[in-house]
Amino acid sequence: MARAARVLSESERLDWLCLSRSENVGPATFRDLLGIYGSAGAALAALPQLARRGGRRSRIKLFPRAAGEDELAALAQRGGRLIALSEPEYPLPLAATVDAPPLIAFTRPGRDIQRQPEGAVEFQLAANDDLGLGEVKMLAQVNQGDESITIQNWPNDQLKPRRRALVEFKKTIDELGLRGGDQMQYWATVVDRNPAAPGSAQTRKFNIIVLTAEQA
Repeated sequence: MARAARVLSESERLDWLCLSRSENVGPATFRDLLGIYGSAGAALAALPQLARRGGRRSRIKLFPRAAGEDELAALAQRGGRLIALSEPEYPLPLAATVDAPPLIAFTRPGRDIQRQPEGAVEFQLAANDDLGLGEVKMLAQVNQGDESITIQNWPNDQLKPRRRALVEFKKTIDELGLRGGDQMQYWATVVDRNPAAPGSAQTRKFNIIVLTAEQA
């Protein structure tokens, strides 16, 4: 993650602490969530829905803000302060890490879905990279075929690299080339603009099942 050299507000500092202490959020997941949602507060708000999408039935345990406030207050009483990676005071040796791979995720629908032949699907795709985004592609396979097809692509070849992109688009079932009884598995890929050793990433794979007239 690139350093933004920006001092966090006290509310943002509390968000960082609560996100890092929440259930199932380790260092890699923390970085991924910040990259996708842009802030720890937004990531905290999204965690319950992400857990449900992942099949979790019980409520995920978010670290209580009151407990976080107590922890920061106790640290301050001892003359300490939580310093985040995005802040200028963060130690340079710790910040000097190898270029991280890009991040990409479907934030809508982000799950397996069913549609009628006359229906449509709204997609939202989030991508992020510290050096800048290269080409982003949405790919698919129909009816478990061997050949992958490109549904849509974004070259991201402008002179000034984009570090973050949120793409929203809509496709009808007909535009996807599907009909009743078809099943499409789709995913997205991204590369970054590291000229020495380009990094890459891929989303999870999801399914669109088109209902037949009998099933509708």
